[in-house]
Amino acid sequence: VLIDTEADLNTPSGPSRHTALLAALDAPRRTAQTLERLIAAGADAKVVHAEGDNAISWAMGYHHPETVNEKSEADVITCLAAHGANVNHRVAGTITALHRGSLQAGAPQVAALLAVGAEQTIDCR
Repeated sequence: VLIDTEADLNTPSGPSRHTALLAALDAPRRTAQTLERLIAAGADAKVVHAEGDNAISWAMGYHHPETVNEKSEADVITCLAAHGANVNHRVAGTITALHRGSLQAGAPQVAALLAVGAEQTIDCR
């Protein structure tokens, strides 16, 4: 709907102040195809939320894991990295997406992060 209205996809909105891409990353049954459509329409995968998450770190806190599978998650993370989201982004200067994935996501997301170059030796202290 946002694409059709030609809204600025990078303007934070709603109570959570998320961009369209961050909102899509938390939608049930998220897919790389949906993200690709948003990015093609102008959504910036490099935007960092006011609270410190980038698209990849935000994707690690997904609230609907029962609606996706290992391949779809790998495709989402690969898509975001391919469009410039920093795989080693530090959330508000603390943990990385890999740390967050280890704590909040699961093996498929961690494996996908490692496959796109997540650094394992970044200290979160």
